[in-house]
Amino acid sequence: MPEKNINNLLLTFKKYGDGTMEVSYLSQAFLNILKDPSSRLDCITIEKNFPTEGRDLFPQLVEGILEKRGLVLPLFLFESGFTWVKTEGHSILQENQELLINILFVPVVLSEIIASWIVAPDSRKVFSHQSNPSSYQYSSLAGLKEYLQDQSKLEPNTGFDPFLLNRYDDALLFKNKKLISKGLKNGFSLVELLEERPNSGPSNHSDKVNIHHSHSENTFSNQLLYRLTEISTLYKGKKLFDEWLKFFSIEFGFKFSIIGDFNTNISKPNILSIFHEGRIKNKLNSKWEKLVDFELETTKGEAKPFLLRNHILDEKIFPNIYRELKVCSSIYMDLFDQKNGKIGFLCFFNDHPIDDTLSFKPVFNLLGNWLGKEMSRFKLEFALQESNFMHDAILNGTAYAIFAVNQDHQIVLINDNTLPVFNLKSKDNLMETCLVKGEKSFNLSEIVKDFTDSGKKTDYFILKGEEDNFKELKISITRVRLENKNQVSYVIFVDDITDRTLSEKKLIASEQLFRSIAENFPKGTINVLDKSFNYIYSDGEEYRQSGLNPKILIGKSHLNKYTGENYKITKSKLEKLLLGETVNYELSFRNETFLKSGVPLTNHTGEIDRILLFKQNITEARKLEAEREKLIKDLKSHNEELLRFAYIVSHNLRAPIVNISLLLDLYNENVPEDPENTEVIENLKISTNLLDATLQDLIEVVSIKKQKIPRVDLIDFKLLLNNVEKSLYNQLKESGIIIHKDFSALEEMNYVYAHMENFFMNFMTNSVKYKHPDRTPEVWINTFKENDYCVIKFEDNGIGLDLKRYGDRLFGLYQRFHNHVEGKGLGLYLVREQIRVNDGKIEVDSKVGSGTIFKVYLRNLILNNQQ
Repeated sequence: MPEKNINNLLLTFKKYGDGTMEVSYLSQAFLNILKDPSSRLDCITIEKNFPTEGRDLFPQLVEGILEKRGLVLPLFLFESGFTWVKTEGHSILQENQELLINILFVPVVLSEIIASWIVAPDSRKVFSHQSNPSSYQYSSLAGLKEYLQDQSKLEPNTGFDPFLLNRYDDALLFKNKKLISKGLKNGFSLVELLEERPNSGPSNHSDKVNIHHSHSENTFSNQLLYRLTEISTLYKGKKLFDEWLKFFSIEFGFKFSIIGDFNTNISKPNILSIFHEGRIKNKLNSKWEKLVDFELETTKGEAKPFLLRNHILDEKIFPNIYRELKVCSSIYMDLFDQKNGKIGFLCFFNDHPIDDTLSFKPVFNLLGNWLGKEMSRFKLEFALQESNFMHDAILNGTAYAIFAVNQDHQIVLINDNTLPVFNLKSKDNLMETCLVKGEKSFNLSEIVKDFTDSGKKTDYFILKGEEDNFKELKISITRVRLENKNQVSYVIFVDDITDRTLSEKKLIASEQLFRSIAENFPKGTINVLDKSFNYIYSDGEEYRQSGLNPKILIGKSHLNKYTGENYKITKSKLEKLLLGETVNYELSFRNETFLKSGVPLTNHTGEIDRILLFKQNITEARKLEAEREKLIKDLKSHNEELLRFAYIVSHNLRAPIVNISLLLDLYNENVPEDPENTEVIENLKISTNLLDATLQDLIEVVSIKKQKIPRVDLIDFKLLLNNVEKSLYNQLKESGIIIHKDFSALEEMNYVYAHMENFFMNFMTNSVKYKHPDRTPEVWINTFKENDYCVIKFEDNGIGLDLKRYGDRLFGLYQRFHNHVEGKGLGLYLVREQIRVNDGKIEVDSKVGSGTIFKVYLRNLILNNQQ
């Protein structure tokens, strides 16, 4: 069988203060034997190679290093079987209290073992020790069972499965050899064949105490009592039960254990501690509760000091939770107090049968007696602790100063708040503390006597301090008569109401201020809301104008006034006020606009407990502001147009005029028949025609500006497009353009027909002019509504335009960007001006080589048939 190199197996890991551990380094030799060296190198990955007994690998390694003893452990080599290694190493305590541990795993030979195997019950696979003689090398459970059957000379079908596949921790004797089976982590079993020797002790590689092979019952009982006493000395409360359960589970090799106590209702136990697969479980879940409920149900009635049950996977008897947790056996014990009353229980569970012949019962009877006494003491201590805690909680968990005096006015009880309330450092002078009521002064002893003589129960006093500081105190006294009727004590309650009184005064002043503001607040209201947004106060001129009594709103929710979007906005803003923000927001309601302003209000402790909210009707102000903004926008637009117009006039008219002036200078007036005069006259005609065309363009622009009240018609988009197609029939036919139209979302609208026709004409002719030379031209036209606009969308698949380069000049006068077609650069300028004159807008999106999209946003104008 091929062997792996198991020299130089070095592991370095850290143990942090919270008990967690982290692998820092693995030698290459270690990596070579890992089952999956590509996986993340953490504790869980490494532990798969060490099927240890009882506890997890890393806690054992830490304990061995700290106690300066080596551990002998099985190491999986997987296909090569397994081997035994012994640990050597040291630890280093670092400054941050982390423990750095270095471990070297050294191969070791155990001479007393003839052969050994590790059995995996699930796969029924056998891993042989790499040093086993060749006749003892087995890889399957069937082969190992055949060998053992032959060696034992037992009857056929005697069955080694319960021994080999479960954690029996027992031995079988046959011939002159002894076969030992031990339960390991993760369900594995360790099977060892040893030479039988008289009075032989346990294998020296096992650090587990085996009560059936290494000790007599009395010796083990003494050790058990010693260990229980040691744990009881070191730990108290829940930690005590955790440590006990941990010790029991590891000592006896149980998969998991539960300890609990009973209160008055035995059917609902209190689980104190759970130990599961090597660790204490801090989080309980329904699985444990179901398990305990079934155990209690089956043991109901007669008390059970000890009950052992095997093979409890029978689905006819036991519920699914046993199969889910792979429970195959259990031990249940009732725990009793000194009066033989049932006060708790102890359960141990395992995934293999437990043999009662191994003398569990006497040991567990001893264990139950001890635990019953300790649990009784625990419950008494807990009850006393709970009583003391409740006493302290009641006495000191209140804001009141509380103290008690006997009939001689000597202090017999005092809480933590008393001395601070009276500005004292010692209770010695408490009863001499001077208080003022009206113009008279009294000490506490006199006040107590006056209360008892007059029968008063509550009164108010002033405690003066340094300078002008003072406290207003509310004092209440209760008389307590003890069992001896001649003895009377007095319990005094003192409440410092200074801040409360000042807050009440401030509140009254605030309400007066709110009322004064509200009476002079034009067209608005002022409201104070609590933390639930209910009205505390509401007033304002708006109520007086509408005849509404604001008092009917008190106690009602402010949010009840709103629905939909207004509700969402208001709720969001009010929640911000509770977080300490100041807010301003607007709401539209019944064609009116309201401005809301809110500020948080705090109490004497600085906590936000109210909201101050102003409301003002700003409808008229918003209309005036909108008109002003429109006027500014129009003036700005007109100024920009005047500047552009002035530039056009100065630029486009100057050139032909200069040409005419120069040509006239060239004209030979003295010799009219001069042949060159003919050329001058021809050039003069060209310049005058250019001048005339420019003037006509400017006249058309001015006419658009002057047309303040154009005629508005109901325009049918289908009919309009048909008219445009007829006008451009030859041009469209020659280009072969395909027109897609969709007017289903908006079939008609009110607008200036001449302007609308011009839009369609320009966009259609541009689609033809700037078509792409490599594809059939297409145009898509559709109409729809968007907010307050009627939108006309023109899209073509032409040559497109570089908007980054020309976008800011696209709608300028006499702007042209392609020279392969005729044009003056006037069309888009006129389109934009016609759109803007009726408060519309135009957007363009274009990409070179892909096409252009124009979106025209128009207002639906008022139809006037009398124009």
